[in-house]
Amino acid sequence: MVGAMRVRERGFDAKLRIAVYADEGAGRMGVDSIMQSFSPRFSGADLQLVYAADICNAILDDFDCLIIPGGADLPYCEKLGGAGSYTDS
Repeated sequence: MVGAMRVRERGFDAKLRIAVYADEGAGRMGVDSIMQSFSPRFSGADLQLVYAADICNAILDDFDCLIIPGGADLPYCEKLGGAGSYTDS
């Protein structure tokens, strides 16, 4: 819901900004599949790969949505730790 509110704040025709996690734990095939399948379906969206360091440096403030592809969760946890974990309330 927060992403939808951000899009409305930017204007009705604003591009949806989608971050795709592409660091350790995210399978390369999963990342590639998301990029290939979302691009034609969301031609008005801006898809960008992001990495753990980006997330820990608050890059998600610039996005409406984060997609984390399938893979292994322990590497996500190790790379993101507490700095990359937050709730938007």
